[in-house]
Amino acid sequence: MTRALPMVGIILLLSFMGAGTQSTAIRWQLDSLDPSEPSQYFLRAEEVADVADDASQRRLAIRLYAIAATLDPDQWGASGLRGIIELIDDESTIRALRSMIELQETSPAGLLPESRVVLGQTDRATVAAFDVLSYARSGEELDARRRLKNIPGVRERLLVYQDEIPGGMQRLIDDLMTTTDTGVRQRLTAAEQVAQLQVQLRLLGGQEESWSATLMAWRGRPMQSLESHDLGTLLGLDLDRQVWRNDRWQPLAVETPSEGDQ
Repeated sequence: MTRALPMVGIILLLSFMGAGTQSTAIRWQLDSLDPSEPSQYFLRAEEVADVADDASQRRLAIRLYAIAATLDPDQWGASGLRGIIELIDDESTIRALRSMIELQETSPAGLLPESRVVLGQTDRATVAAFDVLSYARSGEELDARRRLKNIPGVRERLLVYQDEIPGGMQRLIDDLMTTTDTGVRQRLTAAEQVAQLQVQLRLLGGQEESWSATLMAWRGRPMQSLESHDLGTLLGLDLDRQVWRNDRWQPLAVETPSEGDQ
């Protein structure tokens, strides 16, 4: 009898965990969400985020925001990414999401270049290099110069992308080191904006092969909308699974089996 007690405890625990998952799904009516209505996911994400008090609820809100952002980038892309930022603490992920937002909002067609963001090691010099470009665009040359002068390795990190910035990264660095702090956001061409933001995403770990066409934005080549693999890779989520069926997220193509099939 005593040997059976631990097994009983395990069964009760598993039952409790399953009930928790089901109650969460029922509470938020996840099975009513339809990928043809991206707004449903966004609005539900806001409802969950407003009361999220544990990791599982925050994770659910993040998934819902992300699905909305990838189903309809024009309508919910930037808003969905901002919602996700409010729910996470990792600085590298937050920086990547902010670059995605800026790239989506400043790109002429409101689209993102093809990318697969995979966060890697972000040492102090890499993070500072990222910040240099942000400060440069916002007209905060003094802050950009401080990082260039005071943090070892920043200049070297940036010069890796010498040929991926119009006019060259060296010229941008030279301009920062000689100009006064204006506090005025730089007036960049669409090509310059895209190039800088692509470099920032690469600094945070973008896969090399997916960035081989860095200059495509101003060579007339098409740009892709925010794809689920971009955001999914960044967040560690399979965003192709957009419907809640059989107590789990599943791809839209997966149909719920009928009683005769079970």
